[in-house]
Amino acid sequence: MAEVVLKNLSKKFGKVEAVKNIDLTVKDKELLCLLGPSGCGKTTVLRMIAGLELPNSGTVYIGGREVTYLEPKDRDVAMVFQEYALYPHLTVFENIAYPLRVRRLSNTQIKDKIERVAELLDIKEILSRLPSQLSGGQKQRVSLGRAIVREPQIFLMDEPLSSLDAQMRAVMRSELKRLFKKLQGTVIFVTHDQLEAMSMSDRMVVMSAGKIQQKGTPMDIFERPRNSFVAGFIGDPAINFFDCEFDRKLGKLIVNEVLVFPLSKSLNHFLCMRDSNLNKLRMGIRPNFIQVSATKPSSWSFQAEVYICEPQGTEEIINLQFKQSLFKARVNVGMKMTMGQKIWVSFDEKHLYLFDQETGQTLT
Repeated sequence: MAEVVLKNLSKKFGKVEAVKNIDLTVKDKELLCLLGPSGCGKTTVLRMIAGLELPNSGTVYIGGREVTYLEPKDRDVAMVFQEYALYPHLTVFENIAYPLRVRRLSNTQIKDKIERVAELLDIKEILSRLPSQLSGGQKQRVSLGRAIVREPQIFLMDEPLSSLDAQMRAVMRSELKRLFKKLQGTVIFVTHDQLEAMSMSDRMVVMSAGKIQQKGTPMDIFERPRNSFVAGFIGDPAINFFDCEFDRKLGKLIVNEVLVFPLSKSLNHFLCMRDSNLNKLRMGIRPNFIQVSATKPSSWSFQAEVYICEPQGTEEIINLQFKQSLFKARVNVGMKMTMGQKIWVSFDEKHLYLFDQETGQTLT
């Protein structure tokens, strides 16, 4: 396996800048996820690594060798596509064998390699079947088998689980992670599903509008988002945002123009020491850290109205309304809430994120 290095990589489609000056190093044997919404440029980055798209500027290195303008066949990478891309008229055996036959390996070599891969992926019993006779999970394994049998330096995966149902996706997430740890492979995995990225990757790269917003381990990014986009994109349910103003004289935040949230001396001092013009902020609080109760607690709190309840089995997501803002709280299923009920809401300063309202950059 090998390291992948991207330097100042950019790509335009007409007047649209799909990828803007990307710098990224994927370590040897690392499973890295490119995560972001549709149209953010993550698949374009993957295709430039594969050689299916040529950059307008920048360079691509694989294993220390520049491959920016090499043909895909000369890069020693294997790509697994969203739609599996299996040949419908070929058996599973022949689908997996295809890249080996292109390399003119002997029948004995091909048989030995496919038997090892079939054992690894648990598909020995379906080698004689056609793709039309396979389930979605089986097709995914065959697509993986065709990539693995080549023994490439790099595995590139373009949303390979998106066509599977929720239960099969959960199974394949754990199987893929275990498989690539066994193979000691360098894997670049594109997805818009944060659960896939969080559960599978060694590191994540969050993208938006063609740019890298943040790189890091899943927990680093979840706990220490660099900006409000990352904070809002990572986490389920999503983080709650409230626009607020910082009153330097009072040492308080004025939330939604009416709600006064007191700050500790240390946080007040921290904000005062920043740009003196920094007054308009955005407060973020994750649903897990919002407490709700039928009676007024002794700590700071305010009243909100239950908008709707979403049962989740052992827990419940409560949608709450305060003035014109809707926000969510995650609570135990035992709490009985009804639509229209007035309840008390509180949260602790230590769980708050504060962002510059104008730039979106994280302040705390």
